[in-house]
This record gives sequence, C-alpha cells and structure tokens, in this order.
Amino acid sequence: FSWQLSPAGTFWGMFTGEYRLFELSPAGDTLRTITRAFEPLPVTDADMEAARARLAWFVREGGQVDWSRIPGTKPATVDFVVDAAGYVWVTPVTADDEGPVLDVFDPVGRYLGRVALPGRLFGRPLVLEDRMYAVVQNDLEVPFVVRWRIEKPTDVGGW
Repeated sequence: FSWQLSPAGTFWGMFTGEYRLFELSPAGDTLRTITRAFEPLPVTDADMEAARARLAWFVREGGQVDWSRIPGTKPATVDFVVDAAGYVWVTPVTADDEGPVLDVFDPVGRYLGRVALPGRLFGRPLVLEDRMYAVVQNDLEVPFVVRWRIEKPTDVGGW
C-alpha cells in the first residue's frame, strides 16, 4: 500500500499488488478509482539472491527473515505521484529488459500512455506546471537530475 495527499487536499491510496488507485475526499468519500490490467511478473532466483544480498547486514546483526513469506510474483506498481493539475504518474513494475517507465492518467482517470525514463527512478518525481523533475540512476548507478517538458495536445481531452 502506498499513499499521499494531493495538492487539491484529497487523499490518494494505491494497492501495489493490484494496480488499483483511489482518491478520497477529506470527508472519506471515494471520488474516483483507477485500475489497470497487468501481467504479474515472477520473482526470479536472481531477485531472491539480490534480496539476500541487500539483507545480509540485517541477518549478520541477528535479524531473522522468513524467506518463505516472499510471494511468487512481484507487485504491479511501486509508487505514484499526483501533480497539481490532477494527473497521476504511476511507477509500474516492469520486466528488466523493458526499462523504467511511468504510466500517466489524466485527472478523470483515463490512461494516457507510458513514458520511458533514461534510468531507474530514484524517489518520487516532482511535477511543477509543465515540467517534471526526477533523480534517475544510469546503468553505472550514477544519480543525475533530469527535467522534462510536458506537452499536452488540446485535441485529446486536454492532454
């Protein structure tokens, strides 16, 4: 589960295993729900090895990990951000060969498309008016800031 407050003062939540987002009013009423079909990706042996390597320090310090509780499939999504105009930018889980992307939904929840990123997203992107800023890591794990201009054609519902 991931959540955030929107610039409009509403509450957004996302169930990462289902690719389902919802927006709640301050009173708790559901304003909108966004769902998207996805193909669950399997957790591979390489994924498990990487997880064991990342948690090795924890185990060395006496921590215990129940590896049997790790599901057989990856979640549908990682995170999301809602910009001031109400567009929703979702970070889906993709196959390694697909590369990092963002799925974009308009303020009424219509899927607009997928944006390819030049590297792995590091944290949440920041959307200010017609610009998006993000920190990404390249293949050498070097972080750098990228800036995009967002162009919204006027003939497709404002996008």
